[in-house]
Amino acid sequence: GSKYFRYFRRAYFENYTVKKLIPKHKIDIYISFTNSMPLKRLQIPSIFCVSTLLPFSKEALSYYSIREKIKYQILKKVIIYSSKNASLTLALSKYCKKLLIANGLTDNKIFVAYNGVDSSCE
Repeated sequence: GSKYFRYFRRAYFENYTVKKLIPKHKIDIYISFTNSMPLKRLQIPSIFCVSTLLPFSKEALSYYSIREKIKYQILKKVIIYSSKNASLTLALSKYCKKLLIANGLTDNKIFVAYNGVDSSCE
């Protein structure tokens, strides 16, 4: 019950509330790290970060139930749609970029930014 309401509430926020907040607060760029973007293209530049590759891995999905596989297939479609809709997609590896290109994104719309590691820490 409440889990599905959370998805609905998030979709409502992304697709209605965000669009009202942009002009109200004079927001000039939208960045999403949440695996989805508003359904309609925004009137400002947007950056979408692909933070999970699980939906793209047939091997990893083979360990999940049918219900979970369906959920991840939907997430894969949302990630691809959101990436295509964004001004720029942030991929966390070259492999991620390769997967996105294989799923229809253009090379010039994807920027690879590796997760950082602070080697000075002991």
